[in-house]
Amino acid sequence: MRPDVRVFHSTSGDPWFNLALEEWIFRTNPPERQTLFLWRNDPSVVIGRYQNPWVECNLPAMNAAGVHLVRRQSGGGTVYHDRGNTNFTFISPADSYQQDHNFRILVDALAWFGLQAYRSERNDLLVSTDGGKRKVSGNAFKHTRERCFHHGTLLIRADLDRLQEYLRPSERPLRARGTRSVSSPVANLGDLCKTISHDSLGVALREAFAAFYGGACSEETLHQEDLAVLPEVENYYRKMRSWEWRYGATPEFVLEVPLAQLGGHIPGNGQGRAEVVIDEGRIRDIMVHCSDPGRFRKEAFLGMPWDEIMSGQEDQKIKG
Repeated sequence: MRPDVRVFHSTSGDPWFNLALEEWIFRTNPPERQTLFLWRNDPSVVIGRYQNPWVECNLPAMNAAGVHLVRRQSGGGTVYHDRGNTNFTFISPADSYQQDHNFRILVDALAWFGLQAYRSERNDLLVSTDGGKRKVSGNAFKHTRERCFHHGTLLIRADLDRLQEYLRPSERPLRARGTRSVSSPVANLGDLCKTISHDSLGVALREAFAAFYGGACSEETLHQEDLAVLPEVENYYRKMRSWEWRYGATPEFVLEVPLAQLGGHIPGNGQGRAEVVIDEGRIRDIMVHCSDPGRFRKEAFLGMPWDEIMSGQEDQKIKG
């Protein structure tokens, strides 16, 4: 019996929609189906499910440039996406899922372009360059009782300067829970092969995927305007975009900041330091180190979102 094999392509660059679409496909696919989903995002920094955006990202630079912050539902490290990346998702039945199969498909697809890639111990794809080994793909995984997915990104012509800028942490916590990223030197596949593009790599991935599973597969292009109205997709989309998911899902951490950074109602013209305990994205406690800590009104800050303090949006409320 020929296996049920499908390929989906998203035309949207909305990172929250594409992750919502990925989750919808994952949840609604027949359990026995082998699926490849191909997509691209507009400029975004995508953090893992258990990561801290303040520790992983340069949030001020991202906000200034309009770069999206996205939290995915899988683990793993932080990555930068733009239209120079091709993103892929393999969805497989749990009883036949093997990471080795997916990495073989990726390696076979890159071989179409004369590129020799290999899997690292950290489940990255690496290539050898004149400058040494370089990462061209980061990968992450999710498992349920019936299905498993493996998704990742392939750097084709990503803006590596922006990648370096936005993946430089804006905060250095005293203490932090959660998963920290491990940085690796990266390279664009387009610098190693001039003929590779999102479209040509998509064809190679589709052909390698179909060949691995025995031949022909069905294909479908997915449009945001057609699918965003589906209740399941809309619900996933709202979750992906929500403050509660992007920031509020952050594990507890402690920052030391200048007292002046907290805005109004601070003693001694803001001289001194504060240790700020942030839990689920909101201030839970503040310990002040200054000449007159008793004058500090920490109650005015408790429960406030830390991203609003960082952006200065609450300064006037506190001073009033």
